[in-house]
Amino acid sequence: MAFQYNALSGEDGNQSVEITFHRGGHYVLKKRWTRSKGEMGVLALGESGIYTSQDNVLILQSHTGRQRQAVPGVEGYVISDPGALDDYRIDGMQLFLPDA
Repeated sequence: MAFQYNALSGEDGNQSVEITFHRGGHYVLKKRWTRSKGEMGVLALGESGIYTSQDNVLILQSHTGRQRQAVPGVEGYVISDPGALDDYRIDGMQLFLPDA
């Protein structure tokens, strides 16, 4: 069964993530940080890749080779991003479907 939604999004502390899904099995991930005035650090980043869906589990494969899974949770999807320690890390984040 194909994934039938066009986006997932969520927040964790000062980070927000949005993943949009496009025709042909492509996705775009955008991650943003809310920082205090004068606070140093990354403000935003993004990546693109391809996705597949099997048994309602999304497999995201970035064009740089990183692989993640979005697994259905109690509400929305929980991201599995094992071993990631960089700014692109979204392991454990809960992402939700858009409001209908």
